[in-house]
Amino acid sequence: MKAAADGKVVADAIRAAFGDPRQVETESLPRIDLQEMMVRRSRREYRVPVTHTPLDQRDNFDVTMLTYTPEEAMAEAARCLDCHEICSLCVG
Repeated sequence: MKAAADGKVVADAIRAAFGDPRQVETESLPRIDLQEMMVRRSRREYRVPVTHTPLDQRDNFDVTMLTYTPEEAMAEAARCLDCHEICSLCVG
């Protein structure tokens, strides 16, 4: 998420360097109580493991790292994305 935000900052800097001072308008976000957010997000959420093709079935050039099922993708997407903003439980 931080990388996406950094990309927007860089894009604004590039536009400004070329004489285009426009900035991307963003929606204002509601105020969030930091203490409440820390309590809500203070649990480690492990990544949803990726399924692989069993070794004994790898006798071709098919993909070995399979994609998430819709349920697995939704579980992975629901994980906290506030890494290093309010905690570091999942990243270190």
